[in-house]
Amino acid sequence: DGGRGAPGGGALSGQDSSNADRSAAYAALHIAKNMVAAGIAREVLVQVSYAIGIAQPLSVYVDTYGTANVKMTDGEIAEKIATMFDLRPAAIVERFGLKYPIFEATASYGHFGRRPYTELVRFVGEKGKEFAKEVEFFSWEKVDEVDRLKQEFGL
Repeated sequence: DGGRGAPGGGALSGQDSSNADRSAAYAALHIAKNMVAAGIAREVLVQVSYAIGIAQPLSVYVDTYGTANVKMTDGEIAEKIATMFDLRPAAIVERFGLKYPIFEATASYGHFGRRPYTELVRFVGEKGKEFAKEVEFFSWEKVDEVDRLKQEFGL
């Protein structure tokens, strides 16, 4: 689909889901996929960099590989993306439900290129009380920001 995220910092499996390397990789791919689906460019790489102890990313980098369909530089596109999406690690964890037990599926067949789905998951809460909740898996693969991106980029 032309959307790319370039995770750094080593393997994603085994990392705490709140780790910025892991959560930002999901967010970067999500944004890139939606940008391509919105027609902003045929190919997009989104990278986000952080410093320890600072919630906001230090930078958001976008490379359209010269395929942009908007009259903006990649830097201008990156600035707009940085204002449109909350890229604080805690916000990403909340948006994609990364505190839920969703990672057995990623360990089996990978983190990326999967179809999102929802499944009823059983939990044990306080005092051992069981409850069930619908949990979304691979939500970072959804193409759900297309309309908002089109509007923001005038497409």
